[in-house]
Amino acid sequence: MSVTFQPKISQRGLYHFPELYLAPGPQAIAVTGDGSFNTLFGANWALELSRADNRLRLYQDTATGWQQVTDHIPAAL
Repeated sequence: MSVTFQPKISQRGLYHFPELYLAPGPQAIAVTGDGSFNTLFGANWALELSRADNRLRLYQDTATGWQQVTDHIPAAL
């Protein structure tokens, strides 16, 4: 599945920036495993503030491409 990110574009002063943040993280949510560096920071993650509906979406980079993660995510208040 191919994911096309469509983040909200925000402005601060003269500068515009996409609300898309990339970070290393664990292989799965809430799994610390053996505590090794690869277990804790071996996967790529993206957090997007969606332009369409102003909701946060979490994605993980997998062997088949970026996949949206919905398990173990807290429900909206």
